[in-house]
Amino acid sequence: MKVLVTGSQGYIGSVMCKLLNEQGVEYVEGCDLVNRGNNPYATTWLFDAADPIVADRVSNLGITHIFHFAASAAIADSVTRPALFYHNNVGTTTKLLDNLIQRGWKGKFIFSSTSSVYGNHAEPVTEDSGIFPANPYGVSKYMTEVAI
Repeated sequence: MKVLVTGSQGYIGSVMCKLLNEQGVEYVEGCDLVNRGNNPYATTWLFDAADPIVADRVSNLGITHIFHFAASAAIADSVTRPALFYHNNVGTTTKLLDNLIQRGWKGKFIFSSTSSVYGNHAEPVTEDSGIFPANPYGVSKYMTEVAI
């Protein structure tokens, strides 16, 4: 198993890299826009996941699984800058997938969504709850789910 973790410098991405290493995964690489230096568990490529070079590396290295955590996630920022969230969350993911398809990649793609797609519910949320995102962040994650 060879894995790429996008958003590898964020909290969830860095924890996933650690867990993959602890499970003895053969090869773990990361991809992020910045190197915060907080992930000793994966070599991080400093590229936007939408950059064609990422799909090239996935193909050339024989990556079999992608855990896609790269996203803009601050809900308050999504309200003041919604276009950034649509561009980064929806645009980057769809471009990454298109680049992978263009190269004939057939691996497993695991997407990190959010409970924000369910909006504000008074009752506990389950996967069968209605989809009613209450902010641009939730909308962008739901749009990405639909695109996938």
